[in-house]
Amino acid sequence: MSNVLASVAQWERETIGERTREVMQHMKRAGQVYSRPCLTNTAAIRRMRELRARGMAYRGIAQQLAAEGHQTARGGQWDESTVRKFLARGTQHA
Repeated sequence: MSNVLASVAQWERETIGERTREVMQHMKRAGQVYSRPCLTNTAAIRRMRELRARGMAYRGIAQQLAAEGHQTARGGQWDESTVRKFLARGTQHA
């Protein structure tokens, strides 16, 4: 009985994944936004760019943002990988 339930659960997970992929592809083709919006403080992004232009490393930028009181959209602290991702996005979020 547990094997049957496990198989049904696996099938359901796969079906949900397929449906999600199909909807996201449809939205992308239609030009609709299918990701969570960027709610980050534009001042923090400008500061990241300024510090990077001065040659500061990503880790140093994260530390500087924390020291200046800049928080992420969810109220957390910046880390090296998040700074790198935002700077890689270019000008689309500022």
